Amino acid sequence: MGAQGLVLAALVVATIAWEQLLVETWAAGDPAASAVVAQGGLDALADSPVAVPGFVPVAIVTFLTLVPLGAVLAAMLRHRAAWVRSWLSVTSMAGMVFAGLALRAGPPAVFGALAALAGLSCVVLLLALWHPTASRWLGRSPSYDAGRGGA
Repeated sequence: MGAQGLVLAALVVATIAWEQLLVETWAAGDPAASAVVAQGGLDALADSPVAVPGFVPVAIVTFLTLVPLGAVLAAMLRHRAAWVRSWLSVTSMAGMVFAGLALRAGPPAVFGALAALAGLSCVVLLLALWHPTASRWLGRSPSYDAGRGGA
C-alpha cells in the first residue's frame, strides 16, 4: 500500500509538472478543443467556451482522499480487522480498472508508465491480501501471537 501511495504522489507531481502536456494530449482528442487549438493555439483555449479539464485539482484531491483512507485501512488491517481485506480488494480492483482506462486513453509516456505501475501495484496488493499466509494471519487472534512473543 505504501508503494501505491508513492505512485499516486508521483502522479500528482507529474500532473503538476506536465499539465501543459496533458492539456495538449486532451485537446488533440477532443474535436471542439482541437478546432480551437488549430485556429489559435493552446492559448486560445483559455478564451474559448471549451471547458479544459482541471487535471491538477483532480490529482491533488484524489491523492488527499485515497492516501489517508489507505493509511486508515492499513492500520485496521494490522489489527486484524478481516473485513478490511474485502474493502481493500474492491479498491484494488477499481484501481486496476482505472489504470486500464488510463492506458486505453493513450496518455503521454510518463503518465502511461505511472498508470501501468499503479495497476501493477494493485495486482500485487490483491495477491498479497488473499495469499494463504495472509488468511492464516488474519484468522489468528492477537493474543495468540502475544503468547508466542509477537507476530
